[in-house]
Amino acid sequence: ILPSLFDSTISDLEFTEKKAKYLDEDKVVIRSKEHLFYYEVFRSEVGVPFARDSDLKTCPDCGSNVKEGASFCRTCGAYPI
Repeated sequence: ILPSLFDSTISDLEFTEKKAKYLDEDKVVIRSKEHLFYYEVFRSEVGVPFARDSDLKTCPDCGSNVKEGASFCRTCGAYPI
């Protein structure tokens, strides 16, 4: 139900523009309109994701640290990593 809601409320143009903007400015890969919605909430409440420790493993899609051996990112949901 939610993916359909986001598909109907976020235009293709808005999605394309914001996807490119967040990749360029925040270095975050946006995968879908639903992901865009949740990322914008996260960004407004928490800020742009980043690696708190550059020596630890990071997510290739958002740059946050992930636990060693993890197969998905708890910040952005990227799978597999």
